[in-house]
Amino acid sequence: MAGANVRELQQEDFLELRMRRLVLTENQLGGGLSEYAFSSLGVHLTSLMLGACAIRTLPARLIVDLSQLQVLHLWSNRIENIPDNFFMSNSALYELSLWGNRLQTLQNRTFYGLVRLRILDLDRNRINTLERNALSHVSGTLEVLRLSSNNIYALSESTFSVLRQLRILTLASNRLRFVDARTFLGLNRLQSLSLANNRIQFLADGAFDDLLRLRTLDLSGNRLERIWAGTFVGLSSLSSVDLSRNSLRRLPDATFSRSPVLRRIVLDDNRLSTLGRCSLSSHGRIRSISLIGNAVQCDCRLAWISRLDDASATSMLGSCVDAGTAQHRRSMLPVYKSDSHADRHSCALQSHQSCLL
Repeated sequence: MAGANVRELQQEDFLELRMRRLVLTENQLGGGLSEYAFSSLGVHLTSLMLGACAIRTLPARLIVDLSQLQVLHLWSNRIENIPDNFFMSNSALYELSLWGNRLQTLQNRTFYGLVRLRILDLDRNRINTLERNALSHVSGTLEVLRLSSNNIYALSESTFSVLRQLRILTLASNRLRFVDARTFLGLNRLQSLSLANNRIQFLADGAFDDLLRLRTLDLSGNRLERIWAGTFVGLSSLSSVDLSRNSLRRLPDATFSRSPVLRRIVLDDNRLSTLGRCSLSSHGRIRSISLIGNAVQCDCRLAWISRLDDASATSMLGSCVDAGTAQHRRSMLPVYKSDSHADRHSCALQSHQSCLL
């Protein structure tokens, strides 16, 4: 029945049918959903697809009789509000897709009853507020939470702390300005976190302390001018970090000293003039460093990179600027060269200095 120009559904439309999956995507049900439209499908229906159906209002008892429903898609509609207790009879539901609607607030009883929910997609709404206990009813099972492209400007310290099973969290393209030290407290199973394309100017020391299993972190497209040596403490499982399109001028020593499995670091389009050896873990095996779009100077502060490249086949992207001419070389990051024996000796001494971590 997908794309069949269905405009109205009544309870009698499904009488005596025994179906497990019902696909009604791309119809015109904006004003034609009866309160009990799916009641006769009762204990049989496990998957209901209502994406792109121009739905504005959800009748309060629309799915109350669907006790075995496992997958519900309501994406790309015009839904502004989910009635309290709407899901109270849907304890079997494990996937809920609500992206592309007009939701503004998640209230304390919005997800009441969803005791088995694992995947929740709320991308591309207008959410600006998550009430304090809005996610408490899905705290024991939720693994994937998508909140990108909303209007969220602040997060309370308890917003996510109850989500002990969460593995993937996307908060890209919101209006966040800072990350507090307690924002991600308790998320010790989280593996992927995206904070890209916000307005973040400040990351508190220890902001990621609890993220012991985090593997990928995306902070690209923010307004960071500075990070601290303690910002990324705790990220012992981190393998990829993207800090591109910020305004960073330097990475302090020990920035990633406690991330021994870090393999990829993207620093494109910042204001970096160099990258110090001591900012990375001495035990790491970096596979890719990207400095494209930075005015990196070709001096012996980068000599350690050339040796890293020789020793571990590290991929290095970007070009250097000659300090005197401010012109970019066409080559990738350079091996430091000088005809002067004194210069070579001085460079070797500087690049071998111990890191105080």
